[in-house]
Amino acid sequence: MESLSNDLNLNALFIGDKAENGQIYKTLLNDLVDEHLGWRQNYMPQDMPIITPEEKSSASFEHTVNRTKDVLSEISARMRTHSVPWHNAGRYWGHMNSETLMPSLLAYNFAMLWNGNNVAYESSPATSQMEEEVGLEFAKLMSYKDGWGHIVADGSLANLEGLWYARNIKSLPLAMQEVTPELVAGKSDWELMNMSTKEIMDLLDSVPDKIDDIKAHSARSGKNLQKLGKWLVPQTKHYSWLKAADIIGVGLDQVIPVPVDHN
Repeated sequence: MESLSNDLNLNALFIGDKAENGQIYKTLLNDLVDEHLGWRQNYMPQDMPIITPEEKSSASFEHTVNRTKDVLSEISARMRTHSVPWHNAGRYWGHMNSETLMPSLLAYNFAMLWNGNNVAYESSPATSQMEEEVGLEFAKLMSYKDGWGHIVADGSLANLEGLWYARNIKSLPLAMQEVTPELVAGKSDWELMNMSTKEIMDLLDSVPDKIDDIKAHSARSGKNLQKLGKWLVPQTKHYSWLKAADIIGVGLDQVIPVPVDHN
């Protein structure tokens, strides 16, 4: 993937406070839509179209299209009347929201047309590959040689899943001690609780026939949840950390806020 250049002009990456780049946005969006429509038209060209000209000229078809237009017009009016002007530079600082990058908006709209489901590679070969690339780039950003992960809908879910994974991985050595004690023979409780993620995963990979049994004895069983350690978060934490600790069952007492100052 091409790295960012020092010549990148940030003003070209936003629609603009006064829609200064609105025409660029409309042109790019139209090009992307045309590309997708062309893909549909050229896929299995021998197939007969399902929606015929006769169907499109029927009264019920025209009524449905007009109804769609009316609903969209109503939504547009309500959004225009009641939305917060995040895009307006410097005039609204009430929340963490801000103007959205134009390439992100375009990519978001474009991706919805393809409707990839990243739950399995065969249902999303294009977007699953991109998701893997993003995971590897984040691993590189954090100086990890290897990495894995997936894209979530928002930061709260990312925090929840991060704490969920940490809880489960942290509990695996205790589960191994029950199911396959030979894997962790000679390790003290302190050593079991301080094994690295790589060491834990390598041990798990060494007993593929025992993985399900080990997982069944991990934190997923509800055991040892309060023995896995504390979760250190800044005092200025987002409230999703507390919700995550509650949801996964480790409890709010395990979340330790760390005081911060102006530095």
